[in-house]
Amino acid sequence: MPNPAPQDDVQINRVHSGAVCKEIGERLSVALGPQSIELQPRLLSLMKRLVEQAGH
Repeated sequence: MPNPAPQDDVQINRVHSGAVCKEIGERLSVALGPQSIELQPRLLSLMKRLVEQAGH
């Protein structure tokens, strides 16, 4: 039996989740600038986790 979502919890589908992830990535890229082509290991790890979670 699935857990019911809290009333203030917002559920989005895979398409919207992907769009949010893409937008966050684009904004991070702009905010960090061209010198940030290589991500720090911790940020890279977090980005990989985000991609993995979006795939579920």
